[in-house]
Amino acid sequence: MNPINNHSFDGGGLSRTQGSLGWAILTLMPTNAWEDITISMLCKEAGISRTTFYAHFSGKGELLEKLFTWIENALTNIPTEGRGLDVNGTVGFLSPLLGQIKERRQVIQRQKDNMSGYTLALRFRSMLANMIKIEFRRSQYGNMLDDKQYTLLSGAISALLRRWIDEYYSEPEEEMLSILDKHVSDFLVAQGIETTGK
Repeated sequence: MNPINNHSFDGGGLSRTQGSLGWAILTLMPTNAWEDITISMLCKEAGISRTTFYAHFSGKGELLEKLFTWIENALTNIPTEGRGLDVNGTVGFLSPLLGQIKERRQVIQRQKDNMSGYTLALRFRSMLANMIKIEFRRSQYGNMLDDKQYTLLSGAISALLRRWIDEYYSEPEEEMLSILDKHVSDFLVAQGIETTGK
């Protein structure tokens, strides 16, 4: 299941205009650096006026921040049958996240080496930390990790994903998922937390 597809950010409760602008970002980013994308370009792609844009957002920075929030909401609300901390000790959103990374590979490759790439990478890492925190707090493990541990774990996952991207997805998705799951499990064991099924 694709949580983010044509004008649809499932689970986000977005207006039609917001969904169109979110899709406009994903359409323009494979061929344009984020810093080169103008509000006029976004409006044209979304089929809206600048007045309508400013009725929803103060600028493109706020729109980008919202995009990360929409993606986070979509990924953390996907049913992940057979996965999850309470099911088998794995982080459930990682499988759909890998699918999104593969699907958005052109966006990632286009953005990673330009001026905004570093900012986007930091925001992605922050999103990961929050998603991990959400998953833990929904599970039987509650608040077993503190903010520093969430940051360390998300940083490690982010580094593994970056290597996977930089090596052009050298491992198949299932193999990469196993690597990520093992890393999460090993990290938790090191923190004194034994997860279900591990």
